[in-house]
Amino acid sequence: MNVDSRRAWVRPVVGLVIAAMIFVGGCSGKRYTMPVSPDLTPMPSFEPTPSDPPPGPVKYGLWTFKNCSEIQQAVPDLSSPLPTARSSHNGWHTQTCDFTVSKDHGPYVTFNVELHENWQAWHGNYSGAELAEKDFNRPPLSGKEEETSLNLGSQARWDVDLGVSNSCKLEILDENAEMFITYYPLQDIGSEQCRERARTIAKQIYDAVQPQ
Repeated sequence: MNVDSRRAWVRPVVGLVIAAMIFVGGCSGKRYTMPVSPDLTPMPSFEPTPSDPPPGPVKYGLWTFKNCSEIQQAVPDLSSPLPTARSSHNGWHTQTCDFTVSKDHGPYVTFNVELHENWQAWHGNYSGAELAEKDFNRPPLSGKEEETSLNLGSQARWDVDLGVSNSCKLEILDENAEMFITYYPLQDIGSEQCRERARTIAKQIYDAVQPQ
């Protein structure tokens, strides 16, 4: 028997065997499934619909966001900071900077920023700005007081439940960034005077971190 005739004889036999396996599987209540080669990559179970396009690029990126030293260089009133503290996890990035406001051991400022990247979930896409807004406005908000004299970002407010004496904390939402500026005067200078100094520093820091 030559090779061609052997192949012609094997094909119908293999077909009968597969058909019998499918038939037996159907009788036993379990449907037979053809084995899949482990080399084959399964098709993704989620595909964004045309009505749910991926969002555009975020305004603030972690690796292009100014570090603490770069911020200090852009704000002369701030002295040299401690080393930049950064972390990143699942599209959520944080950075903390601590500055003194004078060359002596005077008032100091803590600047925290949280950056949100765009995120694709199984049911659709979220922009970094949307995620930042959800996080910024999550309950409880009873201890927040709106700040109306500054034109920074889309929202600005004071944390009146800070729980630390002789300090004031300003919170700013700007697209995919949450910014928190806490001013520590180290002495009781009054709530409004503390806020006024915090406003000045917050404006300087905000201007310094704007993307070029």
